[in-house]
Amino acid sequence: MIRFEDLIYHPKKVVQTVCECAGGQLNHGKFKYVTDSAKKGEGAHGKDRTGYTEALSRYGRKAGRTTGMEDADLDYAKKHLDHHLMGLFGYLYHDEI
Repeated sequence: MIRFEDLIYHPKKVVQTVCECAGGQLNHGKFKYVTDSAKKGEGAHGKDRTGYTEALSRYGRKAGRTTGMEDADLDYAKKHLDHHLMGLFGYLYHDEI
């Protein structure tokens, strides 16, 4: 399993590891960091156009991880997400942060 934040913080290393696990190798010359927002054009959902650096700043801190979530969302997550997996991935519930 691969955590999303590992792809965000260490994309090249994660992709290289996945390639090697599958019997291939990363083509370092073709690896490209995409730093602009993935949302393009008026048809894209949502109004925010967050790029890579802004996303790291916003979501890479404990304070930003639950922004936009209501208490009911957080309570549901604590009740229904597997506690063992949460621990394996190093995740904390909102009331533990």
